[in-house]
Amino acid sequence: MNNTYPEGCLNCHSENIYKNHVNASGGLLAGASLLPDLGSTKWTPKLRIIVCSDCGFTQFYADSKSRARVAEKWTRILE
Repeated sequence: MNNTYPEGCLNCHSENIYKNHVNASGGLLAGASLLPDLGSTKWTPKLRIIVCSDCGFTQFYADSKSRARVAEKWTRILE
């Protein structure tokens, strides 16, 4: 995953931002899939999550494999 991050929170400009990586596949224990149809039997879609501990602003970034498949699996909003 790309490891570039904003200089600070895009909402309140705080520097108290934190990151984590999670599987986005859903399932019985994980809940709903956040990136449906983008995984395969060999790999699970991943999300990088960034959270500001001051205001709570949260950003989600899909991994590169998921982004490569999104055009063939999802509907584009603007034509």
